[in-house]
Amino acid sequence: MKSNSQIINQIRFCENHRATHASIGHRLRLDPKVTADQRGHGVGVAIEEYTKTSLKDRAAAAKRLEQEVLGKPKVVRMPRRKAS
Repeated sequence: MKSNSQIINQIRFCENHRATHASIGHRLRLDPKVTADQRGHGVGVAIEEYTKTSLKDRAAAAKRLEQEVLGKPKVVRMPRRKAS
């Protein structure tokens, strides 16, 4: 018979694998429904509980949102002076 500690460790092991599977599938832009079905969960659980985004993806999203809100930076060129 397994002890409570062994059961908890086994549950954590499974949860870690589910989170890894969800995060890799998200990063590879796989269909969330397909990867959720593979784990035996609905899409909501898959995204909210298991999927973790990388810091790189978060930074890219922040940059895109910033550009959308503030507009893309424009290069301002000074007119050339006429030679005298």
